[in-house]
Amino acid sequence: MIAWRPFRGADQINRHAPPSAVGPAPAWKFPAMEEEVSRLFNTINPPLAGQEGLLIQLIGARTGEGTSTIAREFAHICALHSERKVLLLDLDWAHPSHHAFFSNTLAPEAFCPSPSLDLKVETHSPLYNMDAESGIANKQDDRLITFHRLGKSNLIINRLTQERVEPSQLSQLIYRPTFWQQAREQFALTVVDSPPAEVSLEGIAISGTMDAVIQVVEANATRTPVIKDLHNKLLANSAHTVGIVFNKRRFYIPKKIYRWF
Repeated sequence: MIAWRPFRGADQINRHAPPSAVGPAPAWKFPAMEEEVSRLFNTINPPLAGQEGLLIQLIGARTGEGTSTIAREFAHICALHSERKVLLLDLDWAHPSHHAFFSNTLAPEAFCPSPSLDLKVETHSPLYNMDAESGIANKQDDRLITFHRLGKSNLIINRLTQERVEPSQLSQLIYRPTFWQQAREQFALTVVDSPPAEVSLEGIAISGTMDAVIQVVEANATRTPVIKDLHNKLLANSAHTVGIVFNKRRFYIPKKIYRWF
């Protein structure tokens, strides 16, 4: 289970708008989580009808906290209730997951990724500064990010084309205002799935560009000093942190109850 806790004093994304009536969405793998993420959507209530799209980032301190899963489900719910396209942006260069998830048998055919889309978004090294000494493996097509529509839905995902980079080549996520502005123009919402802070500081580096940043925490596993350390680093980068999602939350049965079983 997941739980939402807003930061004290933080401005919410759309606090003046009436809550959206969002029910459970058609499931592709986690029906229980989709119901919970629907409640999270109702609570955050992002405005999806504005002329300029929003950038919402999800980031965790540790590997395995479920950031990618929550980002995927949240983007799915948003796409179901948006007349415009929603982008799920995978920025974990070391371990990208979303394109592979929808390409395998875990997702129904209705959500299979389309061939690469020709969107008005810069794709030639848009966010990554590549080591020039190693070069790009395929000079004819040096796009490091491709975009794919899931079936006939409004959800767009990206694929990081790691095969076009030499094995010894280093990549670094950098600040490119043009890319984010193009994302705002093309999509009602961009859900940014960042690499965990213990692996890379790239998510923290771009957090100041986002309209809202949500921390993902594995309940009863991630220590409080680790949570606070990430929060302080985000604030130091002028990030608009709005709250924490506690993932994998468990409710334990008191010992006194066991005698009734």
